[in-house]
Amino acid sequence: MKGWGVLSMAGALCVGLAGVAFGASSGPTTKTLTAKLVINYNQTQTPGACPNAGYATLAACSTDTCSCLVDPNATISGKIAGKGTAVVSITEDESQQVPLTPSNSKDVCTPMYVNADINSTLKGNPQTETISMHLVICHALTAKGNESIDGGFGIETTPPASNGATGWGTVTGSTDNSTETATLTLKGSITQ
Repeated sequence: MKGWGVLSMAGALCVGLAGVAFGASSGPTTKTLTAKLVINYNQTQTPGACPNAGYATLAACSTDTCSCLVDPNATISGKIAGKGTAVVSITEDESQQVPLTPSNSKDVCTPMYVNADINSTLKGNPQTETISMHLVICHALTAKGNESIDGGFGIETTPPASNGATGWGTVTGSTDNSTETATLTLKGSITQ
């Protein structure tokens, strides 16, 4: 009889642990995910920081040293946000460029404050989220080259992503002067 009692307890313990394992895997998980954001920079630029545009509004610069570019139809794809469109606002802050006094106005790296309000479909579900990016654009090293773009991003919690996603990571990219677009690759630790 003692053997059956031990087996019953062992069986109950296995069933209990299986329940814990199922419960742990049914919630949000954190993974390294990527996304591609394509921005058309052939847009009218306005002086000053972008108004009412989340992170792009935070640049501490005057209308003389900042410019705002808004692409209302940027595209996004990948596992961070799914496939869809974004309103991307970019404030470029020339007061923080390096070098501050270049020998040529194109020989600089300039910080950019970027806000992307995304409407997409991820895993068959519509979703919204806001991604903030702090980037640096460095002008091409050759006359026919493209500018390089590097920096970091974070998924904003206010307003929260409709699927509850959180996370942060790195951004790399470049411009394509022939199509007047910038393509950014976001890669980060994302919880969905």
